[in-house]
Amino acid sequence: MKSLLYSNHASLIKEVAQKLFASPLHASVTRIESFAACPFKHFARHGLGLRERDDEEAVSSLDLGNVFHHVLEEVVENMLNEKKKWQDIPANIRNDLITPSPRM
Repeated sequence: MKSLLYSNHASLIKEVAQKLFASPLHASVTRIESFAACPFKHFARHGLGLRERDDEEAVSSLDLGNVFHHVLEEVVENMLNEKKKWQDIPANIRNDLITPSPRM
């Protein structure tokens, strides 16, 4: 029952707040709205200077598609060279073929 009545009133000591937020405070309407919507997100972004990752840093579906394509290409090439069918390979070996090995 306590959890239903809990209210988080986090605060910063004056010295820390002064270091994070310069005085006088310059804030746009958008910035004030972002604080009203989510004070923690506002603190993380404007107080700590955190940013979302750029798209170049994130793994895209195209990247994953390239990895899957490369794995399948290798598996199929090996099977053709050995003249084997997928169903002829024991399940544990099939799993090993499609499980990436750690690179050093």
